[in-house]
Amino acid sequence: MSFLSRLSGARTGYGLAVLLALSTLDEGGSAPTGLLVWHGLLVFLLLREILAPSTGESTFTVQLGPRIAFTVYTVVLLVGAARAPYGFAAWLQLIEVAAVAGLAWLAARRGPEILSRLAPPLLGVAAAEGALLLVQRFGLGAVRPSGSFLNANHFAAWNLAALLLFWGGRLAAGSAARRRDGAWIALSLLPLAAVVVSGSRGALIGLVAGALAMLGLAWPRLGRVARRAAVVVVLVVLVAAIAGVASRQSKSDPFRYHRVRIWLAAASIVGDVPAGGTGPGQFRNAARAFQFADGDGPLRFDRGFATTHSDLLRLPCELGLPGLAASLALAGFLALGVTRRRATGELTPGAVGAVGALAALASHALVDNLSLRSALYVLAAVLAGGLLSTRGERAASLGVVTRTALGWVLGVTFVVGDVAPFLAWRETRSLPRGRLSDADAVRLSRALVLNPVHPDAWRRRAEHLAGDGTGWDVRLYAAAREAAERAVRLDPTAPEFRIGVARVEALACRSLFAGNGATRDRAARAYGEVERRDPFNAVHALEAAEALADCGDPTAAAAAARRAIELEPEAATPLLVLASALVRSEGSAAIPTATALVEQAERNAAAWASWVSTGSYARRLLAVESRALDRVRKEIALAAAAR
Repeated sequence: MSFLSRLSGARTGYGLAVLLALSTLDEGGSAPTGLLVWHGLLVFLLLREILAPSTGESTFTVQLGPRIAFTVYTVVLLVGAARAPYGFAAWLQLIEVAAVAGLAWLAARRGPEILSRLAPPLLGVAAAEGALLLVQRFGLGAVRPSGSFLNANHFAAWNLAALLLFWGGRLAAGSAARRRDGAWIALSLLPLAAVVVSGSRGALIGLVAGALAMLGLAWPRLGRVARRAAVVVVLVVLVAAIAGVASRQSKSDPFRYHRVRIWLAAASIVGDVPAGGTGPGQFRNAARAFQFADGDGPLRFDRGFATTHSDLLRLPCELGLPGLAASLALAGFLALGVTRRRATGELTPGAVGAVGALAALASHALVDNLSLRSALYVLAAVLAGGLLSTRGERAASLGVVTRTALGWVLGVTFVVGDVAPFLAWRETRSLPRGRLSDADAVRLSRALVLNPVHPDAWRRRAEHLAGDGTGWDVRLYAAAREAAERAVRLDPTAPEFRIGVARVEALACRSLFAGNGATRDRAARAYGEVERRDPFNAVHALEAAEALADCGDPTAAAAAARRAIELEPEAATPLLVLASALVRSEGSAAIPTATALVEQAERNAAAWASWVSTGSYARRLLAVESRALDRVRKEIALAAAAR
């Protein structure tokens, strides 16, 4: 290999190290800014690799078996994306899978030695992350610190993988590589202590699996003293991790065993759509039909779930059993390749550490959705690429036109798929809901130009056009309704966009078309669609009840209020709405029932006043406004006077 080729490879190796480090920032690389940064660096590395003139020398590539398995997975993913109701979420999944493939390819092109080269800088990043978490916990008093990650479990998974990658390689390299281990041990204490402090149960599972895989591969290379030392160190670390988990478990957690119920619900979804799944990125909406009461506090459904809490279940939930089979085949090819290299003595020390790190991540992913955090699947992709790397045939020379075309495709995809949506997000992230100022309306218009397939931007446009029902006319009503319906077309299974249509119709019924039966019926049907897609959310039924009461249908309003009470018996606000609807529909005959409902609403509100601050769901159902209370009492008094 020429000097220029070696230099290019070294630069790509440095680039991958920087990318892995950057991916840990901004919520583990999954927030919009962090995502754009590491995506941009990946595109730069890929462009440099693609546009570089071919040397015609033998190079590294990915083994054939994994390429076939990944191709099958990609086909399944594309089919699922094509039939997914929410196209933008499916597109984002495609982008991330393409990014994973690009990272694995870049790592494989550098050869197996990339794993050993990446281990020291990643340990340095883990040390910095560990120091940050310890400062958060003991300096700032954070109850569940997570470093630069959003979730302490994801922090623990990444840092543990970095530790295993480094020490697996050092262990397998033999005594010569361990002469200066004192400094590395000191550096490792920071991430190790942070993992223990996190108390992550998933990381404990990953530690056991990763340590066993690492020791199993390195064992034949170790002498008697080294074996004893390795076992002692692993046991000490394991005991410390168990102590951290025990400390966390000693604290009260009413949701400790909800994960099992989430797994059962996810399994039910797989049973409903075993062949194709819900589609990539569609699980959140499908899960709404499988919510369950949390058993804590006055409200039953104030805590839901939007992920499977297991990547093993996420695969069949979103891609069906074919997607799961393709993924397991890819993992099988990876394990087979490691086994063969071990048998032939070709397994490098870095590969031993990578196997330990991947075993830890895979085991942790059985009980968590590590695939939701960019830093974790970026790390896994690079490690897998290094493990799957094999010496290829003499590299085929791509023409200038072909390389340029590939570069243009990659660049355009980045601009359309990453830059434009990011700029649209920047325009809308600080916008208020409802009627906008002229300047804010211009920002929303720019966002719609930059990303016309995001339904929330169209919902915002509908809210802007409708406002609070004052100062609008039939033309604005029609435009608001069209914007709301466009949001629904972009994501037809999400209740939050269908409720936009319902609110436009309800507002029109209250203002422009007061008393119009057709408008009221459209509002009722729209609210019915919302409840059908989110059947365990009592707020939807409460809002429907309020809207129908204002639109002149107290009978339907009473039925909706009863649905809300059936879902949340301890709620207060639906009781007031029901009392008002009964008085309006039945007159003086409803006075005893209405009076009892008002009294019960007051008792519920007083009993659960401390829960109002726990979230918008609780506030909507438990907080009784004095104006609403006075209005219902006045209605009861008027009904009594007319008796």
